Amino acid sequence: MHYAVPVILHRAGMLEHFYTDLWVDGRGIWSTAAKAVRKLPFSSLRKWAGRHNSELPVKKVTSFARFGLEYAWRLGRARSQSDLSRTYLWAGRTFSQKVAYSLSRHSAAAVLGMPGSKELFEEAKARGLRCFFDQNSCPQLWQRLRAEEQRRWPGWEPQTKEDKYTALCMQQERTEQKLADIVLCPSEFVVEYVVSLGVPPDKIAVVPYGINVRAYRCERDPYRGDRPLRVLFVGAVNLMKGIRYLLEALRVLDTRQIGARLVGPIMASAEALARYRRYCSLLGPVPRSAVREHYQWADVFVLPSICEGSATVTYEALACGLPVITTPNAGSVVRDGIDGFIVPIRDAEAIAEKLDLLASNPKLLAEMSLNARERALEFSWERYGERLVRAVRDSGLE
Repeated sequence: MHYAVPVILHRAGMLEHFYTDLWVDGRGIWSTAAKAVRKLPFSSLRKWAGRHNSELPVKKVTSFARFGLEYAWRLGRARSQSDLSRTYLWAGRTFSQKVAYSLSRHSAAAVLGMPGSKELFEEAKARGLRCFFDQNSCPQLWQRLRAEEQRRWPGWEPQTKEDKYTALCMQQERTEQKLADIVLCPSEFVVEYVVSLGVPPDKIAVVPYGINVRAYRCERDPYRGDRPLRVLFVGAVNLMKGIRYLLEALRVLDTRQIGARLVGPIMASAEALARYRRYCSLLGPVPRSAVREHYQWADVFVLPSICEGSATVTYEALACGLPVITTPNAGSVVRDGIDGFIVPIRDAEAIAEKLDLLASNPKLLAEMSLNARERALEFSWERYGERLVRAVRDSGLE
C-alpha cells in the first residue's frame, strides 16, 4: 500500500526492519538515477523510481533487487493462469526464504507477511516469534466464482485452461492461516471467507484499508436533474468486476438521462461488448494520476464486483463525494442507504433500480454525496494506522 504499513509501524516505534524486492534508497547514484527516470515517458521505469519512501530510515530497509527483477520478468512471460500461479508460488517461496534467512540478525518479536509467507512463518514460529498474516483477498472463493461466471457467460472472456497449481496455492494459504497468530482482514466479507476455511474467529482482526483522503477531494457541478446522471466505473472491464451486470443495467434503462464511463483495462471480448457500446464510453486504462479527473466528472460510482477483499476504488469514490453502488462481495465500507447502496451480486435489475432512483431524486443524491465524503474521513491513512497498531497491540504485542 505505497509503503503505508512500514511507515505506520515505524511511526509507532514498532518497525524493526522492512524487507521488499525493488527499492531506491534515495542516496548517491540511486537518487540521481531515480530523478532522471521520473522524467522519462516509460511507466515501468517511473514505477521503479517511485519505489522509495523518505520517512523510512535506510538502515531499516533491505531489498532484493535481483529477485525483484526476475519476478517482474517471470510475470511478463506468463501466458496463462497456471503460469501466474506458478510464478506466485515461486516468488512467495523465494522471498520468504530470503527473509527467513535474515531473521537471526534482528530482535523482532513478530513478523507481518502477506500471501506467500509460508516459509517465513515456519522459520518465525521455530524462533518463537508471533506471525501476523494480511489476508487481503479470498483466492479459493475467487477461483470458484470465476469458473461460475465463465460458464454463465461463454464468449465474454478467453476461456482459461485448468490451473494446475490451484491446489498448491490453496494448501499454502491454509498453512499460512494456521501458522498465523492473527489474521488481518480488510472487510467482513473476507472474515466470512476465512471462517469458512476453519480459521477461529478469535484469531481474526478486521482492519479496513485507508487512502490519502485529502488527495481525493473533488469539486463538481451538482446534479440537479437537468442533465444526464454521470455514472463511473473504475477497474478491469472483466467478468469478476461484475461489468456484465452494470452494462445490462444500462441497457435496461436505455435512457439519455444517464451517461456512463468505464475506466480500466478492457479484458472482455469485443464481440461481447459490441451491443453495449451505445450505452457507455469505454475509455480503457488511464494513468493513475488521471483517475481523479474521472471521479470529479461523475455523480455516482458503480462497482458490482463478484469477489475481492476490499476494493480501494470504493474508498476513493467516497472521498470524492460519490455515492457508491456496490455488492457485499466488494468488501467496501459503504453503508446501504446512507452513502450508497449495497446490491446483490449478479443483479442487473437492482443496479438499474438504484441508478434510476438517483437520476430521479437529486436531493437524495446530494445527501448521499455529503455522507460519502464524511464516511471517507473515517478511512484516512492516519485512521488505518490507528486500527493496524491497535490490532497488533490488542494481540498482546507491544
